[in-house]
Amino acid sequence: MNSWKIRKIVSKEKKCEPQISKTAFINNKAEIKGKVYIGDNCSIGKSKIISETNHNIYIGRNSVVKEYVLICSKDNTSIFKNTQINNIKDIYIGDKVFISSEVIIHGPTLISNGVYIGNNSAIMNSKIGENCVIQDKVIICNVDIPPETCIPSKSVIDSIEKLNFVIAEIKHLPNLKLSMA
Repeated sequence: MNSWKIRKIVSKEKKCEPQISKTAFINNKAEIKGKVYIGDNCSIGKSKIISETNHNIYIGRNSVVKEYVLICSKDNTSIFKNTQINNIKDIYIGDKVFISSEVIIHGPTLISNGVYIGNNSAIMNSKIGENCVIQDKVIICNVDIPPETCIPSKSVIDSIEKLNFVIAEIKHLPNLKLSMA
């Protein structure tokens, strides 16, 4: 019996079996536990997607989760200044999202459609707008990133002031064109 069948049996006993589309590709070394929903045509590499609470983790259609990614939902004990983030209880990853290798996503978090997240990045307790580009080695914590924003490599965004500074700096760069082909 392979490890996937064993995990499925254990999940049934706990009544929190992951729901995975038949058209999704799941690496046989991926660890998926709890209330996890994976949409059509998704690709999940050797990663961990774990809901340790009664919260849900939802991954939309045509999304890619590369190798060594950790997506984890736990009870939220943080105090947020942003009331929109307070309303998020789960981890929601939209359609056509690309999550590179060695990324950590800790809930509650909302990642909208068409987002790219670069290698070695971490997103915690945040909301990412549609079509954002999060480059490599970025930390985002407790903020709401507006749609179509590019966050440059090695940025630490943990307040609205830092977000506004990064956005202002990018606007001053000449001929900067971003495309998500």
